[in-house]
Amino acid sequence: MRRDWRSVLVVCVLLAASLATGPAGAVHDASRQFVVDLEADGSATVTATRSYNLSAPAERERFERLANNSTALAERRDAFADRLRDAAANGSERTARDMRIENVSATTRRANGTGVVELRARWVSLAGVYGAQVVVNEPFSTSFDPNGTLVVRGPDGYVREQVSPRPDRARRNSTLWGDETDLDGFSARFVDPEATTTGGDGDDGESTPPPEPSGVGRLVGAAGFALIPALLVLFGAKRRDLLADADPGTDADGDGSGGGDDGASGGSDTGVDGAADAAVDDAGADGDGSAVDDDGSAAGDG
Repeated sequence: MRRDWRSVLVVCVLLAASLATGPAGAVHDASRQFVVDLEADGSATVTATRSYNLSAPAERERFERLANNSTALAERRDAFADRLRDAAANGSERTARDMRIENVSATTRRANGTGVVELRARWVSLAGVYGAQVVVNEPFSTSFDPNGTLVVRGPDGYVREQVSPRPDRARRNSTLWGDETDLDGFSARFVDPEATTTGGDGDDGESTPPPEPSGVGRLVGAAGFALIPALLVLFGAKRRDLLADADPGTDADGDGSGGGDDGASGGSDTGVDGAADAAVDDAGADGDGSAVDDDGSAAGDG
């Protein structure tokens, strides 16, 4: 029987469709979040939250050990500060920016049956400033693990331009990556739409970073590369069909039978669900409750 080259085309189409859907999103762990609120000067407020279900006895006990014990809360704050300072030192070595950690604090609060432990700090020079662009990459791209869902919000009035890797959720001014996302090569760029330019040298002397391919561009490139072997098979099969058709008295299989027509198309339209960001809108809000500042002082649980 003559090889039906159309079946090879079907395989190519289905392969391209599967690649176009992209990788499956990581798990969005709402109980652990690391929120980065960027500022126009490149600094940021970073907030790590850990939520506890107070209706579950084990989780309620863990929360109350922190909420009712200023020493334990201060230890949690100090460990958070040390972790950020190590990350800032690594980021400073890899960039021209002098990253610093300031104003570390720890608070607890209760709301709607949930106990929340919130660790917060100001991260000086976390992002690079390039004209009207604010870009954050280090230390997330090489070493720092947010240990939960990562949320990055651009400065007020800025819009999201390019991010990598592909986020699980995205809004105009924020992006979300689920827990266990591979952040290797991480980058998030936000642009001031009111500015007349978006390039130029940064405030720290760095030149404008080169544009990175969008998620669609990377997927199209990967799909094209993966399709090369299938296309070679397709062209080879078509060439054999043409040679066989040149002899009108002989079929490729010698029995005069022809192949049937097969057709298929595939595709997947992916999008982002902005509603998931609502789960982290309160991550940076102040709450009433016990608080421990960086100097070790503590207040009772409200």
